[in-house]
Amino acid sequence: MDLVWGGKTQTNVSYTILQNIVSLGANVKRVLAMVNQRQGYRLKLNIPQEALNIYDTWRATTGWTYILANYIPSADGQPQWELYPAPTFQQSFPFLVYIQPPDMVQDGDFPAAFIRSDVIMYGAIPHVLRFRGKNSRFYDPQTAMVYEAMFQSELQAMSRNDDNQYPKDLLYDFARYPFTQYGASYWQSHDADAGFL
Repeated sequence: MDLVWGGKTQTNVSYTILQNIVSLGANVKRVLAMVNQRQGYRLKLNIPQEALNIYDTWRATTGWTYILANYIPSADGQPQWELYPAPTFQQSFPFLVYIQPPDMVQDGDFPAAFIRSDVIMYGAIPHVLRFRGKNSRFYDPQTAMVYEAMFQSELQAMSRNDDNQYPKDLLYDFARYPFTQYGASYWQSHDADAGFL
């Protein structure tokens, strides 16, 4: 129920139940891109709820979804988004997201593809060399310090390389265009920059 009071009783009136609040998974940290496969355009991302409330407070608009708006987390803490307008028929939304790789806990766990395994070894070897203290035949604090220094050095190098590979967001700037769902077919025959600069 949306209202705190009941309306007039009505019979033979159609209604629609829509699912426009979605979760893409607990490990999703940020949506990088999402497209409406059926219409062939990219959805606008990171639109706050306040903006949707200005344009459509009651969410009366339905149909072809063109916005993925930020929404509050679910009860179990998963991030959620609102599809706007709410889809009233089957639509496909392929997406690209940044996820948080799971922690390595079990023996069979492996690092994410972009993390160098030799750097992980540099971080683990000092622990092995100090395990059980002086009673261990492998105890070697000097060598442990060398591997710790190598680990810190390679970790910083990986961080610098990551920053160099993606210095700024190079995605096309959709924010300067009007609040519409126009797709590629529309912009092929219209001057997108006319009047919006």
